[in-house]
Amino acid sequence: MKKKPADQVKISEFKAHMGQYLQDVREGHPVVLYDRNTPVATLTPYVREGSSLHVRKATMSPKDLVLPPLSKHRIDFMKALDEERQDRF
Repeated sequence: MKKKPADQVKISEFKAHMGQYLQDVREGHPVVLYDRNTPVATLTPYVREGSSLHVRKATMSPKDLVLPPLSKHRIDFMKALDEERQDRF
């Protein structure tokens, strides 16, 4: 299963997985590159002058998506958020 394209990524992560990020950009998903917590560049699909970006239609309606069942485990969301953001500060 392919993961959702990232809309922002640190430079070190981009360098490690450049091929995948460039493929995402080719498919129409722009990426903002960050140096630590500072945005430094935006990668966008190349569009020839006079042409437009081709956007594919959705293959299914959001109402047709099947969501996974809810977890029976209790989650401390504030603790999880603090852990995720720990490397940013």
